[in-house]
Amino acid sequence: MPAPQGYYDPPQQPPGHHPLPPGGPFHRGGMGGGGRMPGRPGAPPLSHHHVHPGNYPATEPGYDMDSGEDHTPESGNSPEGSELTLGPSPGPHGYGGGYPPPPGPGGHGPPPGARGVPPPQYFDNSGIVAENSHLRQEIAGLRAQVAEMAAGNEVARWDPAVAAQLELKESEIFGLHTQMQEMMAANQAEITKLTESLKSAESKLKEEMEKREKEVKTLKDDLDDVTAYLSVAKAEEGVVDDQWFREELTKFATQLRNWVWKHCKAASQMPEMVEDRGIQARIGHAVPEFARLTMSNSRMTVMQAVVQDIILRRIFDRYCVGLEEGQEAAMRGIEVMLTQHSAIVPPNYGMINRWRALSIALLTNTHPVKDNSESAIVDCCSEVESVVFSLIPGHKSRPGDTASRALIPLLANAVRISHHFKGQRARIDVVSPVGHIFDPEWMEDASGMEDDVDEDLRGKMVGACAFPAVIKWGNEKGDDYGLRTIIFRAKVLCLLDTD
Repeated sequence: MPAPQGYYDPPQQPPGHHPLPPGGPFHRGGMGGGGRMPGRPGAPPLSHHHVHPGNYPATEPGYDMDSGEDHTPESGNSPEGSELTLGPSPGPHGYGGGYPPPPGPGGHGPPPGARGVPPPQYFDNSGIVAENSHLRQEIAGLRAQVAEMAAGNEVARWDPAVAAQLELKESEIFGLHTQMQEMMAANQAEITKLTESLKSAESKLKEEMEKREKEVKTLKDDLDDVTAYLSVAKAEEGVVDDQWFREELTKFATQLRNWVWKHCKAASQMPEMVEDRGIQARIGHAVPEFARLTMSNSRMTVMQAVVQDIILRRIFDRYCVGLEEGQEAAMRGIEVMLTQHSAIVPPNYGMINRWRALSIALLTNTHPVKDNSESAIVDCCSEVESVVFSLIPGHKSRPGDTASRALIPLLANAVRISHHFKGQRARIDVVSPVGHIFDPEWMEDASGMEDDVDEDLRGKMVGACAFPAVIKWGNEKGDDYGLRTIIFRAKVLCLLDTD
């Protein structure tokens, strides 16, 4: 059997010649030719470089066949620069031909300090890795056999069969490593392709998102334009929604209560002590059980009920603040006539309310109505002050112009809200429930003594109204006249059994 390329092939000996007997000593240095075997003149030294098909330089330490010494790492006798004739030496990846180094002690992974091992995440074929490891273990076993043979001086030369087997195994490892490199290149190409695909998809999504944002902005601008147009159209026709009324009424009720609590603290007399019979009648109309309610409730809340009754009668109960009494009577007569002479039953309240709303909108913009409205505000302010301040004892000072200057803006706001009430196509009523049985659907307790007592007040008589209820009949177009909407619940004081 011919020896593998690059290995020493011992010359054929004549018949009768016997090699050194097993166990015989090696002839070490001192001989000609740098330490050759006896009877082998001209033979090349065993420490020549092994030429692998991959042309790897041999620099790996191992057993030196010329010296007979074991220079493997296990023996501890590896001199600096010694060479091994048993196989290839480190290549570009730290092992012959660029493939990974043999496994470490125990066959579990590379030895410490191994370089150039490809990242494990690219080895996606577990079978190749397992076979590679198995081949390395076989090579390690063969090298161990050679070391044992050399240590025991069982042979004096390299066994060609072992060399061929080692060469075959190393070639198989080189082939497996080549396959791994190809797989790594394919994986890298696939990763590059996926990265480019992701970048392309991200760019398309970004363009689509920008396009959608532009569409949303356009739609939002269109919606704002439509909303503004509807607001202008409603304002021109005097149409106001329920939410606006709730906000305005809540604000007005709070301001009115603050004014009473600030300027009416000194009003401590009972109505019977007032000499003016007219004032006594007005207080009695507003709060029939004045003395009884002041004993069980806050006196300021009772005083607020007196003030709101005057405002209700002088502003909210008017057909249109600013018209003279004769003009108001004429307008009411026309509305009654339209209702009575309607050709259908029930009457077309939507058309009648539309006529009233347009008429009020026209009248409130005229100078006579505006001037008369200012006069009505001053008259209402004077009556409020004369009634509530008459309950202040003579030894106490009455509020001056400060109270009037604070009350007039509140009354002007009440007139504005009243004009909006009359200018709607739906009918809006402002109701004081004094003398009615408490109904939590459109009333709420104003005493503030306890929370959530509305249900407990069922069946009780309403003795005073701190702020009236606002009820709408029909919708914004004036249709569905039987539809009732509670815009604002009345704030009331009830007569209890203990009063």
